[in-house]
Amino acid sequence: MSLAELQSRLEATLPDAHMEVVSVPGYQAIKLALINEDFPIGPLPQTVMNAVIKDPAYWAFCWGSGIALARYLRRQRGIVSGLRVLDLGSGSGIVAIAACFSGARLVVACDTDPNACLAIAVNAEINNVAITTAGIASGHFDIALLGDVLYDPRNRDVLDETRTLADTVLVADSRVKQTPRGFCHIGSMSARTFPNLGEFDEFRTVQLFRWDRFTIA
Repeated sequence: MSLAELQSRLEATLPDAHMEVVSVPGYQAIKLALINEDFPIGPLPQTVMNAVIKDPAYWAFCWGSGIALARYLRRQRGIVSGLRVLDLGSGSGIVAIAACFSGARLVVACDTDPNACLAIAVNAEINNVAITTAGIASGHFDIALLGDVLYDPRNRDVLDETRTLADTVLVADSRVKQTPRGFCHIGSMSARTFPNLGEFDEFRTVQLFRWDRFTIA
């Protein structure tokens, strides 16, 4: 796994972009290979836009909800310490890395995009942590983490699926305003995607939700 290979994957979608290893705003101890911060966010040429639609390099950004969830794990280290952790829809791998930093015994980062799995592996090496990558989640975990997975309403069914995989589920999302069925709202946090995508202010507040299998309502 190499940064050069990740750069090649990025260029296939965004020919003028390049990867930079940078510290994450709000969690400086984590360093990630991300798209260059000065990449223009204006209209793209049609051929490039077509490539983005076909194969979006979302793993080249550190999404605000992922930053928020990583910061939450840092503040509440006991949540994952010594546990088996699943990071579902891992993207750049920031949440999985934060789980490692917070003492998780085992971390599996799951993403259906092979390019994201490569990004996770590269970023794990940058941060000197051990993370297993997978395209499909399987097995059973003590806790599952979902940062910025529910941006598309069609993804909401993943919550029911995730509850079959873990005893506790933590969700962080800036686009979910109502508490999902069966979950508890545990707080909110200000965070934005890095590099900055020029998101609307309404998407800079991340809501956090928790579900526990053994909690009696």
